[in-house]
Formats: sequence, C-alpha cells, structure tokens
Amino acid sequence: MLNKALMTTALALALMTASATAQTLPACSDASVVRDAFLYGFNQTVADLVITVESLPGGADKRFGRKTCRVTYRCNLDKAKKMEAPLRGSHPISRTCFEVNLLADAGNPPWMEFAIEPNGEGGTIITTLRGGGGGFE
Repeated sequence: MLNKALMTTALALALMTASATAQTLPACSDASVVRDAFLYGFNQTVADLVITVESLPGGADKRFGRKTCRVTYRCNLDKAKKMEAPLRGSHPISRTCFEVNLLADAGNPPWMEFAIEPNGEGGTIITTLRGGGGGFE
C-alpha cells in the first residue's frame, strides 16, 4: 500500500514538472522558433522565403512537456525571383512560391506542424511533424 502511494506521488510530481516545463517553452508564434522549424523541416532557402500567416498552438503533451504548433504560410516571391535571376531555364523556386501564394490568396494556405519540447539542458528541441495543403513538401 505504501509502495503504491509512493509511486502515485512520484508520477504526480513528474506530471507537474513536465506541465510546468511545457508552459515555459517559447510561444508557437515566436519568429525564431517558426524559422527553425522550417530550417529543420526543409532547408535554408525555404526558411528564408517563408512568410508566416498565422501560428497557433495545437496542443500539449503534459507527460513529456511537449507542445505542438501549426503554422500557415506564404512565400516571398520577389526574393525567390532575385535568387533565381542569374539562372537560365525553369525557375522551380519561383514557381513553387507563386503556387503557395495562390493557395494563400484563395483562403487555403499551406501549413506545417511542428513540436517544441525541452532538451533537458535548458534549451528546446524543435521537430517538424508534417505539412500539407501544397507548398513546400
């Protein structure tokens, strides 16, 4: 009986600690967090071109102190054109940017989900989970 009470108390303390940690994580709308999510999920070029439309929290896993976020985005077409200006032939980055912006203008912007969790050393780990709606996939 005492053993069960100790385990229940330990579990409750662990859950309280993880929950408190989840509350201290950066916000889903933090520009550096969103940039890192695109950087880790795609590459430097995509991270440089993305313009966040909206970033919302998706939920929290209190056992591990992790929270999920969902960001919708547009693309900086002018920047994409400048990047590809010296190239001859097709311009796939500009084409993708144009398509992303068409979707956003139609009210159906592409999106990406990512998770933020503590790394155990005072920092965070950002993991790209999935994306959809077209765009950079």
